[in-house]
Amino acid sequence: MIGTVGTFDGVHAGHRYLLDTLTALAREKGEEAAIFVLADHPLRLVAPERVPPQLMTRAEKLGLIGELYPEARVIPLDFTPELRALTHRGFMQKIADEFGVNRLLVGHDNRFGSDRDVTPDRYADTGRELGMEVIMCPSLPDVSSTVLRHLLLDEGDAARFGELARYPYMLQGHVEHGQAVGRTIGFPTANLRPDDPFKLIPRRGVYAAVALLDGRQYPAVVNIGVRPTLGEAAASPTIEAHLLTPEPLDLYDKPLTICFMARLRDERRFPSLEELRRQIETDSARALKILPPLPIQLPLSGVNK
Repeated sequence: MIGTVGTFDGVHAGHRYLLDTLTALAREKGEEAAIFVLADHPLRLVAPERVPPQLMTRAEKLGLIGELYPEARVIPLDFTPELRALTHRGFMQKIADEFGVNRLLVGHDNRFGSDRDVTPDRYADTGRELGMEVIMCPSLPDVSSTVLRHLLLDEGDAARFGELARYPYMLQGHVEHGQAVGRTIGFPTANLRPDDPFKLIPRRGVYAAVALLDGRQYPAVVNIGVRPTLGEAAASPTIEAHLLTPEPLDLYDKPLTICFMARLRDERRFPSLEELRRQIETDSARALKILPPLPIQLPLSGVNK
């Protein structure tokens, strides 16, 4: 069996290069491929205050890897104190004894084990001692979970995120009751409450998006912000989606997924609700020009179904 290990947050193009290499090597020798996935970020145990916002939930990450690589065995690993205490040698011995791994594919920046200063040559030396072949794999340049988080958090560049990740950034949640101000100016909005508190919220601003509701896709304009035009700013950012459809929709308490496609503008305060209404009209027209024909292809076929 040949295996690889990682957190794989975002399952982006760099991760897929590694996993494509893994499955290709497995096919060459007619052996099983094993993908060991740290289901939660290790810092959640080590230093919870330093955990970066996540690009994917545990279920999304495991689901997408399983969907993309059905021929591989996906093995989630909980980052327990016991697993944390293992050195790189201990971890390699563990996957050899428990799963029969005799070849290990390691990404160029991959580190595992409590002795995280281990060099690639040291991994190879330890592998020879254990009878395990260690194969070093380069990754695509300039693609990492850190880069993708920067694009969304600091720049709000949903379009560039989609290019590097190979899918639009998706945020799942449920629709809750809001102030209903949008309805009074002709633009009813769905107020999204994210299901996972650890999921990344993109930078404040207005986005062209695709909304998934009841198994259907709708073009949408999404505002992330504190609603400055409505008087006193909200204490924390809200996520409001206006679905661009003339049909009345039953939204409250329903699951809704927002797929961020492109950033339209920053959030700003307007002198009046009428000027806000005119800006939303402009945003909506621009979004319809930017968005691709629906339905778009999504990475998780089972989302919102």
